[in-house]
Amino acid sequence: MSDPDDESTEPSAEGAASAPSGKGKRRAMSNVGLEIKESDLSNPIVAKFLADELEDLRGELGDARKIIAESHSTNIKVAVLEERLNTKRAVEILSTGAVATGSILIGLAGGNLLSDSSTSRSVDVVAEPLILPASTDSGLVWIILSLGVILLICGVAAKAIKS
Repeated sequence: MSDPDDESTEPSAEGAASAPSGKGKRRAMSNVGLEIKESDLSNPIVAKFLADELEDLRGELGDARKIIAESHSTNIKVAVLEERLNTKRAVEILSTGAVATGSILIGLAGGNLLSDSSTSRSVDVVAEPLILPASTDSGLVWIILSLGVILLICGVAAKAIKS
């Protein structure tokens, strides 16, 4: 009977073909252990082999350093873009809030102006102001209307500038 450990140490044709080959790696030497003795260092073949391996490793180290440098620059670019996105989100939220608040104030003041009995026009749709009491000073209504228009214009301008 064969030992299962023996099968795993013997390279098969399928295993060698499917094994990933790295840059500068020799598939034929992939399963060979590198135990080098002092006496082996005087052999020119071993010295050539070690010099070749050293050159491959230096090349891989240079590639790794390039990848690390690119990774750092990419991380910096991502951080800058995320900050820009956060700023744009904040502007979007503020401009939307300004448009909504301005619209509400215009509707509130407009409802009071239309239901005011002192105006010559009477609109049947709005019989009474919903929020402000009927006795509200018309100066306050105009201030609220002006503030609503300003907020609406600022919100639309912020969205236009952002685009």
